[in-house]
Amino acid sequence: MATITSPVEVGLFDYTIDFDWYDDHSSWRIESLQPELAKAINLLNKAGGDEILPTDLDGIRKLYHKLRSIYKDHNFSDQDVRSALIISDEIYTPEDVESFDASDSYDFIIEDLKERIANWQSSYYWVYSQDKWDVDLIKEFSALQEARNGLGERFKFKFQEKEIEFSDGTTYFGVNPSKELISAFEALTIHDWLDSEFPLIIELLLNEEIDLLQKVERLANELSSVRELSSTHSEANMMLRACKQVPDHLFESLLETITSLSDNWSSSNLDLIEAALELI
Repeated sequence: MATITSPVEVGLFDYTIDFDWYDDHSSWRIESLQPELAKAINLLNKAGGDEILPTDLDGIRKLYHKLRSIYKDHNFSDQDVRSALIISDEIYTPEDVESFDASDSYDFIIEDLKERIANWQSSYYWVYSQDKWDVDLIKEFSALQEARNGLGERFKFKFQEKEIEFSDGTTYFGVNPSKELISAFEALTIHDWLDSEFPLIIELLLNEEIDLLQKVERLANELSSVRELSSTHSEANMMLRACKQVPDHLFESLLETITSLSDNWSSSNLDLIEAALELI
């Protein structure tokens, strides 16, 4: 049966959804048939039998066949036989009912997952994986379904406050950034070369202080006004390192030096920043 486990209730999201095609998806039928099963047991034991309540569908089917056969036993009255036939119709469970229930449970959990995934994604400004930026999780989920083996006979999705792990092992991250983080990120990626590097840049900036993010934004804006940024993790890391390394009272000198050097600079932005750091 599809299960949802919440070992620790922390925040809005903290649970796992499991599905196994071979789990028992039909136990609800036994619970719903308890009154009819009790009538069947009482009827069969009326003539001194020792029947007990069944605990699985195979037991219900055996009980069904016994009810259909009591007309052969002269210890039962015609009224008993008629009652047995009515009860047998009420507890009848075809051989393929387990497969039907598993399929029904699968369809339910798929629709439930889509809704949960959409709700999770809508809670965050940025959603990405380690190597893919600005993902649509419903499309990613559909791609898993449409893959050669689909989701498989067993799958698990783990929801947490800031990340969600899909059944293929891919983890997606959700971030609600400060305005300073947005500004710094947009300044670093203004020329938008390699969006596959964007997740690395976000992880680089994610836990930095606001004043440092503001310095990164200024440095990126200064550099992008005279050079084209590559929007790579290495370039962003160099700018972040420069902002950490240079004292506040020398920061304007760093910006001016980068601008002065850029006029005749033919090497990379990384080398330009490195040279400027050595000169101030």
